[in-house]
Amino acid sequence: MGKGWDILSPVGAILGFMDHGSGREGAEPPAGKSGRPVFRLRPETAWTYDAGFEVHADSHSFKATYFRANINDLIQTAQVSAFVFQAINVGSARRQGMELQLDDVFNSYLSHSLNYTYLENLGMPPGFDHLVTLAYSPRHTVNYTFTVNPWDTLKLDSVVRYVGSRYDGNDEGNGAFNNKVNAYALWNLRLSYRWRFLDTFFGVNDVTNKRYLEQPGFPLPGRTFNGGVTIHF
Repeated sequence: MGKGWDILSPVGAILGFMDHGSGREGAEPPAGKSGRPVFRLRPETAWTYDAGFEVHADSHSFKATYFRANINDLIQTAQVSAFVFQAINVGSARRQGMELQLDDVFNSYLSHSLNYTYLENLGMPPGFDHLVTLAYSPRHTVNYTFTVNPWDTLKLDSVVRYVGSRYDGNDEGNGAFNNKVNAYALWNLRLSYRWRFLDTFFGVNDVTNKRYLEQPGFPLPGRTFNGGVTIHF
C-alpha cells in the first residue's frame, strides 16, 4: 500500500476501493478506527510558472500574464451516483491560461479597471486515457471595476463580474451525472470611509438580486448586504 492521506467515508462500501499501491480496483477497503472504510489519497504536488509584461503610459497601464501549473495527483470530488460523491486523485492535470488587465485613471476622482482571464483546465481522471476539461472550469472570467473617489477618505467601487458556463463533471457534458452550469453576471457595490484610525465599509453583493448557481441544485441567496470596521493601531 502506498503512502497517502486517510479519508473516512460513510459510503465506502458502495464506492469500492482503489489500492493505489498495486493499482487493483475492487479490493476490500481497510477499516478505520471508527469502523468505516478508509480511502487513501496521495497529496498533490505541482510546479507553477508565470511570465508577463506591463506597459505604462501617463495614466494608463496594461498588463498581460501567462500562467501554468503542472499538477500531479490533483484531488477532485467526483460524483459516482445520484447521491454519492468520492474524493479521488486525478493522475495528472494541467492548468494554464492568460490574464489581461487594463487600468485607466481619468482624474483624481474617477478610475476604472478591466480584467479578463482565459482558463484551460485539463486532466486525466480515472476512466480516461486522454486529457479532458475538468469540472467547474469556466474558460472566460471578466471583472470590470469603476471607482469614484469624491474625497480622499471616501471611495465607492462598482464591480461587474462575469463567469462563463462550465460543467459539474469532467469532459464538459460527455459523462454521466454531468450538468451544465450556466454563465452569469453580477453587479456588486462597496462603499468605504476612513476616519483617523477607523476604516468602515458597507457592501451590497448581487445588487439586481439575480438568481444563479455555482453548483447545480444549490442556488445562491441573491442580494446580500455586508459591512465592517477595521481599527488601525
